[in-house]
Amino acid sequence: MLALSAASRALRARTIAQIPVCARAYNGPATPSIIPEGTPIKGINYMQGGQDPVALRDDEYPEWLWTVGRAPQKEFVGVQRRSTKYLKFRRTEAIKLKNFMKGR
Repeated sequence: MLALSAASRALRARTIAQIPVCARAYNGPATPSIIPEGTPIKGINYMQGGQDPVALRDDEYPEWLWTVGRAPQKEFVGVQRRSTKYLKFRRTEAIKLKNFMKGR
């Protein structure tokens, strides 16, 4: 009976370790814009009598703009990385990330 519970714990820890944590899922480079420079962006102007904005180069936009729409980053400040609390945190973050990506 004891060996079975140890084996199930080992299997559970291995499968949980394969789930990406939300904090590590979106640390890659920013994606470049899909609109070429100088192209007027239609439908964004909301002011009466205003003109549609023109697309700029990627380096002319602020850095925070490329992080809009990404999943929020969270970190676990716990005692042990293999504790029950940490594993529950990883499971819930994986579920939140999956639901976030489903809603896009």
